[in-house]
Amino acid sequence: MAEMETRFNRQKRLKSSNRMTYKTGESHVKFDIDVSLWGRKVGEFLAVENSTGMCVFRMKLLWLLASVGVASAATYGCTTPTLDDTGREMWVKGFNDARRSMAKGMEPNKCGPLPTGKNVYEMNYDCNLETVAYNAVSTCSGATPTGLNASYTYIKSMMWSSPASWPNDGRNQAGKQMTDWWSLVQANGIGTDLTYTGGAIKEWAVIANGKNTAFGCAYAQCLSGSVYKWNMICIFNTALGTGDKVYEAGPACTAAADCTYMPSSTCNDGLCHTDSLSGPPEENNICPAAANMNDDIRTAFITRHNALKSSGVRGLEPDGAGGNAPKGKQSLKYRWDCAIEKNAIAWGATCAQAHSTNANRTVGGEAWGENLYTMFAPQAPKQAAIDGSNLWWAELKDFGVGQENILTPAVWDKKVGHYTQMAWETTYKLGCSVNYCSGNTWVVCQYGPTGNYMNQLIYTKGDPCTSDAGCPAGTTCSVSEGLCVKP
Repeated sequence: MAEMETRFNRQKRLKSSNRMTYKTGESHVKFDIDVSLWGRKVGEFLAVENSTGMCVFRMKLLWLLASVGVASAATYGCTTPTLDDTGREMWVKGFNDARRSMAKGMEPNKCGPLPTGKNVYEMNYDCNLETVAYNAVSTCSGATPTGLNASYTYIKSMMWSSPASWPNDGRNQAGKQMTDWWSLVQANGIGTDLTYTGGAIKEWAVIANGKNTAFGCAYAQCLSGSVYKWNMICIFNTALGTGDKVYEAGPACTAAADCTYMPSSTCNDGLCHTDSLSGPPEENNICPAAANMNDDIRTAFITRHNALKSSGVRGLEPDGAGGNAPKGKQSLKYRWDCAIEKNAIAWGATCAQAHSTNANRTVGGEAWGENLYTMFAPQAPKQAAIDGSNLWWAELKDFGVGQENILTPAVWDKKVGHYTQMAWETTYKLGCSVNYCSGNTWVVCQYGPTGNYMNQLIYTKGDPCTSDAGCPAGTTCSVSEGLCVKP
């Protein structure tokens, strides 16, 4: 198939074929805020609206600078060179004080305060994460952390440079960076439902994620010729996916009974506390035999596939050939299939990063389809599930199908095969695997029964079901989705 390029907000398609590959870049935001060390913000909210309803003056701030003395610093037992417990205490106190203030409704959104938060956890300091962060920053090359658990995430500063005659005060610079990150939500705002959408608030959201229970940070300065270089990375033990809640809105904890995310939790002045450096045990009840998948990842795949298929049959999806894709009737809702997942896991384990054969995907006389996605960096599995699904579906808008809704050779040549497999009317079984291959994230999804039959309708045009009578025999109607459900 012909090679092509299409740009997305933060991904770049490198090659288009039946296998699609994507590359991501880093984006960072620098604020010029002159604060000597991280400090908690307290103040009087002065949300005022002008005649257009815009908030023109958000809050009056009082910065309380947190100068943590060596004598009062806790002992953490970390052995990373050039860092000390005074700096670690600054990170622990700064991040947790900010999260506590947020949970109590005392932190600013772009207009007014952020909602109060329940089940927001106090973060423990993890020396192992500090070591991983230090191994990256000490290169002074802008390197990213390697060897992380796939469910972890990180944020990094810009590479700051200054003449050799002006060495940075590393801890002071770290305090400024913390302030810059936390200030992003006040500068850009988040909706009251606290749904994470990425973009300009990413670093704040990673820090504010209520499910974080552990983190580790490191910074480094290197003299490179006549220039000092400075860089900082913080790693957190719970990654956010697009569509996740940054934290759960509700009253901050006042008792241990209010803390339900982690077992045996206590409440410490509005923040829940656990001694665990990892999140709760992963649930693996849907397909218990699978080693590299869990129910959260499966749910991310199946939820996104059904949301997109539903939006399509309800006539809400833009078609690059003009207008919206037509409404559809009788399309089947996806459900997870453990046999298909097992096959996807087996192929994913090869790290071939190419399609399996048709013979490999014909089991018990049923042929299965396949979509692949590669990110040239480690990516949290839930985010890979969402991004892969979105980018496959985006072929409809990018390349177009047309109102006939038939998969002709001409339509196929537009490179829409990932979309058409997802949207195929009679496909209802899904199984996927997220794999990590030589630093890349590789997703394999397989579909049963397969779609993409040439010169056939992608789905039957018509109004989506409103009752069981509008569905094929033996299925029921999910009215809110307009999809038919096989038992």
